[in-house]
Amino acid sequence: MNTIHGRVFTNTLMIDGAGYKWTSSKQSLEKMPSKTKGEFYASAYGNPGDGLARITLIEATKIVFPISDIKLSKGNLDKAFTPDNRTYYVELDSEDTSVNIELEMADINAIVKEGSDGEIVIHSGKHEHKIEVTGTDGTDYEYTIIFLRPASSYQYLKSIEIAGKEIDGFLPEKLNYTVELPYNADEITLIEGIKARPDQEIKGNDTYDISFVQKMIILDVKSEDKLTTTRYTIMVKKEDTTKLKACEIEKYDFGKNFQSDKYEYEYEVTTGVISLKFLTTPYNPECKVQVKGAGYIKEGKNPVTITVSKEGLEDTVYKITIIKGENLGEIAYDYDYTGDYQTFVAPAVGYYKFECWGAQGAGSAESGRGGYTSGTIKLNEGDTFYIYVGGKNVYGGWNGGGTSSYRYGGGGATDIRLVKGTWNDEEGLKSRVMVAGGGRRSLR
Repeated sequence: MNTIHGRVFTNTLMIDGAGYKWTSSKQSLEKMPSKTKGEFYASAYGNPGDGLARITLIEATKIVFPISDIKLSKGNLDKAFTPDNRTYYVELDSEDTSVNIELEMADINAIVKEGSDGEIVIHSGKHEHKIEVTGTDGTDYEYTIIFLRPASSYQYLKSIEIAGKEIDGFLPEKLNYTVELPYNADEITLIEGIKARPDQEIKGNDTYDISFVQKMIILDVKSEDKLTTTRYTIMVKKEDTTKLKACEIEKYDFGKNFQSDKYEYEYEVTTGVISLKFLTTPYNPECKVQVKGAGYIKEGKNPVTITVSKEGLEDTVYKITIIKGENLGEIAYDYDYTGDYQTFVAPAVGYYKFECWGAQGAGSAESGRGGYTSGTIKLNEGDTFYIYVGGKNVYGGWNGGGTSSYRYGGGGATDIRLVKGTWNDEEGLKSRVMVAGGGRRSLR
């Protein structure tokens, strides 16, 4: 079936010269319409004589344009709106930097593309704006409004923002400012002038490293007509303070709950702690920090004071009560044979006694017994070791017990390592700090 501009013919009829109707194959005999309108040839045969083409308008379709009018809050279309006229010019004053476009719709079900209407920003010079609408029948319509706006001579900013917030007391014609940011403001801060006219040019918008020493920031704004430049000067620094930005205790998690504005704390430590090392970071690096009371930690409550000072400022004092429980005496951790390595993590700073017993060899009571070794070592909280406990097995104990094709095997060794892995891992074997050998197999 033929198409014209994407449209498909319907109600089609095909009759050949013999009078047969055709679809994809020959059908029945049909009378052919004659060249005389409203009549048919008497016979079932085709048209005699010359041919003819006829096009008849059956029903005219009324075109409904989706928009009936365009209204502007500023300026006027250069000619009255008519739906079939797609381009209009609008002259504006230099200060008309935005216009509200309102569309009156003839087709309430038409779809208006986002951004076609409503408040729009108008740039200086020649500014084209498209209005795009799709009618109910699926037809797309595009209208162009060409705004003509002279460049503005306005030479001032709309505002000045620091970290996204307008500075206090801003007035467009006030050119000099002194700003003090909070002591905990970001060190890298965005400072920018906000345009009052769309095509002004601004130099100086950037991120700046703001500290407790005053810094001068320059913002230059050039008018749209490029004839005038205005300079704003901002003197900016952080509020000076003796507060701490961070406070940590080496090898402990105290720092995760520290707050600059919280001045009293209680913190528990394990019984093996003898002294603590505090790591402090003041907001102002010129501050002096003095820590008292952390050199020796006894059982019970230990008051620690951290004093932060700087000439000309009031001291900030943090009080931390370190609570150390009573000595619980010796605590033993036993590791039995499992056939795999086990892990020990030192729970506190202190001295630990390590002991190892090797496994007995297999066979009769005459088989060799496992060896023993021991030693004392000072550990820090969190030090980690891997325990390999030897086993007894008829064909050779786990962790190196000798094997025998005859019958019995030797007992496995027991050792303590710094590197984990399979029992025969080379790096693990090199890292052993203590070994007790396994016993020999029975000879009968």
